[in-house]
Amino acid sequence: MQLPILAVATLSDSVPHLIGFAIVLVVLIGLWVLTDVIGMILPKPKAAVAKTAQPVAAAPQAAAAAPAASDETDEMAVIAAVVAMLLDERAHRIVSIRQRGTDWSREGRRQHHASHRIR
Repeated sequence: MQLPILAVATLSDSVPHLIGFAIVLVVLIGLWVLTDVIGMILPKPKAAVAKTAQPVAAAPQAAAAAPAASDETDEMAVIAAVVAMLLDERAHRIVSIRQRGTDWSREGRRQHHASHRIR
């Protein structure tokens, strides 16, 4: 039985790969510098600057004395707060909040039923 002959790569064989690697690094560094320069040139939105400068107000004492709300009420309050933050305090109305069934279980049932042979 003959053993396979191992090819020995020389430095001259690796030069095209090293040049390609260097080009990729130069392009990535160039994109990094470009995005930093664009970030310095473009101003931050004024609403974002104002929001970051405002200190967080302390919670009112009446809210602390209120009885604990249910989990659903807490979840609705969190969802409403996130919507208000994302819409930048513009007028909005939440029509409904409901939990959807997972599509994973529906797809699993579909695949299971499709795997059976119809008689």
